[in-house]
Amino acid sequence: MENNDSFFSNKITLFLVNLILMNKTTTNRLFDGIGQDHLYRKINRISSSQKLGSAYLFAGPRGAGKMHMALHFFASMNCQNPHSDGYACGECTACKKTLSFSHPNLQMIYAVPRNPGKDYSGSVDPVALMSEKQYDDLQQTLKKFYSDPYETLLVPGAGKILLSSIKSMKKKLSLKSEEPGWQFVVISLMEMANIESFNSLLKILEEPPTRTTFILTTEKLFNLPDTIRSRCQIIKFNPVAESAMLQFLKNQGSTEEDARLISRLANGNVNKIKNYRSLEFAKNKNEFLQLWRNIMAGNMIPISAKVKALALMVKSDRNSFEDFFRMMMYWFRDAQSLDAGATLEKLILFQFQDEIQKFATYYHGSDYYNLILKAEQVIELSAKNLYIPALVSHFFVTIQKELQQARM
Repeated sequence: MENNDSFFSNKITLFLVNLILMNKTTTNRLFDGIGQDHLYRKINRISSSQKLGSAYLFAGPRGAGKMHMALHFFASMNCQNPHSDGYACGECTACKKTLSFSHPNLQMIYAVPRNPGKDYSGSVDPVALMSEKQYDDLQQTLKKFYSDPYETLLVPGAGKILLSSIKSMKKKLSLKSEEPGWQFVVISLMEMANIESFNSLLKILEEPPTRTTFILTTEKLFNLPDTIRSRCQIIKFNPVAESAMLQFLKNQGSTEEDARLISRLANGNVNKIKNYRSLEFAKNKNEFLQLWRNIMAGNMIPISAKVKALALMVKSDRNSFEDFFRMMMYWFRDAQSLDAGATLEKLILFQFQDEIQKFATYYHGSDYYNLILKAEQVIELSAKNLYIPALVSHFFVTIQKELQQARM
């Protein structure tokens, strides 16, 4: 009897240990994106079955984790000791090379700038034709991406995915791989390809090399030719769920209130939450409300001071400049929603709900849609070397005129 008890006790202990290990592996991905758990499970099922398609098209908005998923897929297929649930071990030689982006079976293609006067007609990698400045910009872009694959893989000055990039990729695939496993070609922002690049890619998608998989990522699915889309298995990415972003932010040390606000402001885009996390919301809330009081009262001196501060900010911290005008847009959208009968629970800037409710009541009937467009125009036009003080001043004058009209 004692032996039987001991036998079953050991069995239960072994079961619990395996359960803990299984749960641990599902939270230790090599490229651990936020949310999208159902897509991780889908990719893991494909990896475990070893029945890969020749081409996949990851389609969805920016910040949804498409590149994270592509890299996870590659790691799972090339790991030397993968877990039974499809996750890479993270410890073998292949995993270490994958994490350092030095695995020879992984090719990444992205738009790069052209260097006038260079010959791009052959199969030479266009990186080899870059100027020193272009190459430095590329290295900075890759450094950011390697440290965080949510960073957009977009090199300054890049216009298109060049035909020479596709030809160079084909040349590399024709050579014998240095290591066993699956070769992956990951193409970022496929919609940036020109027609020659699309046509060249189409030929290899029709007759792909053995044990080779292509992953194309896009934010604009229907900008791709039908011929490309029809040869890929399309996997659609939705914006990251607010609940997943909320949990991530809380795990990173954000307060409940800040995490809720950041999650709503980010609107499913993980790229944005890093910028918003750096904001001091308590301080910014008071400053933001004081600005609105000055606008409503027509106090021009503090408004002029804000114009000067924003003009300096656009040069030193463009992200914060754009975030300020997005906050203005969210304010108008929330006021518009309340004007249309929405409840307070639907507000984006829920921390300002009392103030926005009073604002929407006092300025009932304002043309919020026009004000939102004006804020969007400031962000767009500020990137075109216009005179920023005049641009921002005009925006504040437009707000004052619209609010005055609403009170007439």
